Amino acid sequence: MKTKTLISGLTMLLALFASASASAVSMTLENLSDDQSAPYSEFGYTIHAPEEHLHATFNFGNNTNAAEMANDTIGMRLFKDDNGKFDLLSLESVFLKGKDLTGGTFALQIDGLVGGSAQVSKQLASDQLGTINFLSENALWSGLDEVQIWYESMGSYGNPSTFNGDKFHFDDISVVATTVVPVPAAVWLFVSAISGLGFIRKKQAIIA
Repeated sequence: MKTKTLISGLTMLLALFASASASAVSMTLENLSDDQSAPYSEFGYTIHAPEEHLHATFNFGNNTNAAEMANDTIGMRLFKDDNGKFDLLSLESVFLKGKDLTGGTFALQIDGLVGGSAQVSKQLASDQLGTINFLSENALWSGLDEVQIWYESMGSYGNPSTFNGDKFHFDDISVVATTVVPVPAAVWLFVSAISGLGFIRKKQAIIA
């Protein structure tokens, strides 16, 4: 019984050491400028609309700043400053308008990239507002290198929109680093000791 209790406790200890150590952060976008031509960084993460810019706007729902992805941008990137992997937890869609110009049924697409290829995608319809929960809906929003957001009227990320009615206001991007804490060598030695104890007890039982 004591051995079983020790093993149970050890299992819980291992789970604790192996769990993700990083805490989730929320990019509030409070310091975004009216014309953010440079990449915007907050809490070790960056959002950037290459060759274009983001605009500061207002989230009337909670009386804080929000961001607008310009209608003529080629899309927006979200990545970790140290190029590490991360999980996309959620973001708030404050305002979303788009027009179907390529036969699709959505206004905006969000892609989670790993190794340069989309591992997971989510399409948002025009007027879809509120908190969009990614990781809780699909486990593939974990371990990402980058997130790309683009208007459906572009046809794909990297192409400028031909519809000036495209508009996306967003706020509170929640992310967490995909980090696993290595199990200390001492813990592995403890595992070996417990395993040896179990072997000895089993051998004694056989002899008896």
